Amino acid sequence: FYNPLNILIILIFIIASTYIYIGFYYTDQTIFTISKIAKFTLGFIRIAFPIIIIGMLIIYYALYNKKIHIGSVVLLFFSITFILFVAYPFADYFYHKAINESLNDYHTYLQLTPKHYPDINKYNYNIFCLGGSTTEFKDNAGRDWPTMLEKSLREKYNIKNIRVYNFGRQWYTTQHLLIEYIQNLRKYKPNIIIVMENINDLLHNADFSVFSNGKFREDYGNFLGPITRLVKYGSLIEYLGDVVKSSWYKSKPKEINTDIFPGLVSYERNLRTLINLAKSDSTNVILMTEPNIYKDSMTKKELSILAMLNREAVGNGKRWSYQTAYQGLKKYNKKMSDIARKENVQLIDLESIVPKSTDYFYDDVHYKSKTYDLISEKIAENLKTYFTQ
Repeated sequence: FYNPLNILIILIFIIASTYIYIGFYYTDQTIFTISKIAKFTLGFIRIAFPIIIIGMLIIYYALYNKKIHIGSVVLLFFSITFILFVAYPFADYFYHKAINESLNDYHTYLQLTPKHYPDINKYNYNIFCLGGSTTEFKDNAGRDWPTMLEKSLREKYNIKNIRVYNFGRQWYTTQHLLIEYIQNLRKYKPNIIIVMENINDLLHNADFSVFSNGKFREDYGNFLGPITRLVKYGSLIEYLGDVVKSSWYKSKPKEINTDIFPGLVSYERNLRTLINLAKSDSTNVILMTEPNIYKDSMTKKELSILAMLNREAVGNGKRWSYQTAYQGLKKYNKKMSDIARKENVQLIDLESIVPKSTDYFYDDVHYKSKTYDLISEKIAENLKTYFTQ
């Protein structure tokens, strides 16, 4: 068995197998942001591949020494192929079942189904908070800033009939907010609407990302967001094929540096339309800049936690640079300020009061507990004129 020809064959096989295996440690991470199945698949490949290679070497040794018959190997190969052929429809069924079970979370126009609308008493003083995940999400203690704002307003100004509603929804842009306000919220004629959103609008400009489906469109139709997996992967084999392709010898994405964000036009249009509709109903509007951790100089730790930049502004061999995202956030917050001035509505500059450190943020824009205390108090102070006249 250990003749020069066999040794040469085995060496070539091992070298080729090693080359293939190492490739699975040079991955394109963008596919892993869509589903946990991708990480499981890559992990399985990294474990199963060496086992398969060792098994093939053992079979070759046994065949050469006539310890097994070639027919047995052929039968084994076809048996495994048959098992996979039979098993795949079941796996594909559960793949689609997992997607279909969450279809109620998706909305034809708003991508994600809006939050439940409670019974709203028109005789209360009602404040609606609109935004994305930075409005929707709670801290580790289960507190969100709209709920904390309501408590603070009641205590500060001794008003018992005030209600503050959290209508924030992750992934939502100003386009989503406008549709939701027209369709679901306007009929309640709230006393005040508070609007804070820019990060989701900004990321729509990264039209090469894994969550996009083509060049930027002013109606945001290019952005798939949470429905990416539903649209891009119609079958399990299609999805697994993309996972394997993305998992093997992928170079680091090319960094994109730009200060041009066409979405600013849509952003301003959406906000000004929302403001004008609210004004026509005698609803007061308050705009807020969105706090973020971005600054001129950031540590390695701070750069590593930028989940929005590192997950959503990446795809097709490209990624936004940190400076691009930083400049984009500054431009969107400035645009929010400009709109407030043009439309003569109140602006609360939250971005300027939250320290830019990991003590206050756990990623680009999402808050730790002390931030909720800080911003809810700041908002309550700025609402003083509505309750002390």
